[in-house]
Amino acid sequence: MKYLVMWHPENVSSKSQLLQAVAQELSNHGAISSTQALIDAIEQREQLGDTSLSEQLAIPHAQCEAVLEACIIFVATPAPIENWKQASRFVFTALPLQADAHDLTKIKDFFLHLADDRFVQELSVADEHRIRELLT
Repeated sequence: MKYLVMWHPENVSSKSQLLQAVAQELSNHGAISSTQALIDAIEQREQLGDTSLSEQLAIPHAQCEAVLEACIIFVATPAPIENWKQASRFVFTALPLQADAHDLTKIKDFFLHLADDRFVQELSVADEHRIRELLT
């Protein structure tokens, strides 16, 4: 299970740029085999329904064959992303099709924390150091 943080990535102001940056970061860490396959899987999931959790926070996620290792990647952008309401903070999760039971438990536990308004608020305003603490 990988936990990654991208803090104010450069040249990211649109949804497509954000998805490309996240996919490239996961590829750089050996967590996916295909950036385009992950992008396609996230976009397909987004078509099923909005993944915004609050005004500032969205939780895009995908499960596909391109994912080699389960990941949670937090991204804080310097400004809201076009075409994603007003979100400027994102918690992406990526799971392999046959995810490890231990990783599934970690993902489930993290998503249970997202039911706590205080936790969501902290993800929406915390600095990079605190975000790293919250992810693990």
